[in-house]
Amino acid sequence: MVAGQRAFWSGTYFQTQADVDLQAIDVETQTDVGATPAWLLPPQGQPSTAWVIHIHGFGSTRAGTLRGVQLASESALTSLVVTDRNDGEGPKVGKCRSELGVAEVDDVRAAVDYAREHGSSTVILLGWSMGAAIARQFAADPKLRAIITGLVLESPILGWFAAIKAPGRVCPVTSFVTSDGVNI
Repeated sequence: MVAGQRAFWSGTYFQTQADVDLQAIDVETQTDVGATPAWLLPPQGQPSTAWVIHIHGFGSTRAGTLRGVQLASESALTSLVVTDRNDGEGPKVGKCRSELGVAEVDDVRAAVDYAREHGSSTVILLGWSMGAAIARQFAADPKLRAIITGLVLESPILGWFAAIKAPGRVCPVTSFVTSDGVNI
């Protein structure tokens, strides 16, 4: 690296499912906007009816969640690493922008449906950043409390205004304007 050279800092440690040194199966979950690709990673040893659904954050891809897959496998849990609409891998919808979890929660619902249809009796949601916000939103549904047995929330977005304004405190940006003209 040379001073002045551009670089990108990322929390993504593994780039592909092959990097976690586990057997991965390419699958698709069926959402209301089309099929979304996912990686199914059974644990080493016996099949598990307890699944972890790994949900990536804003501006990330499913590869960003692979850090949690090894621990899930060591804990004898099946992992489903999912994509969602407009994340670069999932279906493109509307203006191809994230809806900050509002619509993406339906993609997680499709992942839970897939898990249930393929042998899961319980699900743990492991969400990163926006994925954690989605997991919280999803788990608040009282109809799903019987199947959602745990939440693992890594750096959850707890308030969107604060999360959106935070980069402005670091960079010389003084305000943001939402699509409906509200200055935040």
